[in-house]
Amino acid sequence: MKLVFISDIHSNSNYLSTVQKQIEDEKADMIFFLGDAIGYYDNPNYVLDWLRNINAHCIKGNHEKYFLDEINYDKKLENIYLVEINKQKITDENKDFINKWSEILDIVIDKKRFLMVHGDVESSENHIYNTESIDKDLFKKYDYYVFGHTHIPLVQYNYGCCVLNPGSIGQPRDYTKQSSYIVVDTNTQDVTIKKIKVKYEKYCQELELKFYDKKVIDILKRERK
Repeated sequence: MKLVFISDIHSNSNYLSTVQKQIEDEKADMIFFLGDAIGYYDNPNYVLDWLRNINAHCIKGNHEKYFLDEINYDKKLENIYLVEINKQKITDENKDFINKWSEILDIVIDKKRFLMVHGDVESSENHIYNTESIDKDLFKKYDYYVFGHTHIPLVQYNYGCCVLNPGSIGQPRDYTKQSSYIVVDTNTQDVTIKKIKVKYEKYCQELELKFYDKKVIDILKRERK
């Protein structure tokens, strides 16, 4: 089967509108979304409508949990997270959609066992930057360990387990200024990171005109120096 993994769109309909046709053209058997559809940027309903329309299998990120009041967040960061604004913007239909998302997916596809989380198995807020921090027993139980949250794409093998992070569509943090997702073929076991150029300069200008927080604008401009 052909599987697509996407994560961390963060209400960025501008980047998603560039990437979504390529994702749809993959003709995947299943699409998995690893959380954080909302937060930071300007069009959460566009993102949520698209995820519903493509029948994506979704798990909650920390931003969905903030939105649903399942976990607390630092209210000093409201200008960045936009939780209260999202509560006003997001339609009832999309709120019901988010409410149905799982926290963790543990499934078998083509006799391969997948564990999917947003942060890690303990918390959606935890970042995995070093796979050595993951419990080795999990690697031994699963064929694929898939997570998001860091916004940095990763493919690595540990104890025979393929560890994947598709990176971010809406806010890449790997200094490439490109959206990313991952395609897995369970028959051949091929794993491919797809990188897509986006018009970040124009979008940043639009955000500046809307007086979005400088931090969420500048992160889109990151580059190696």
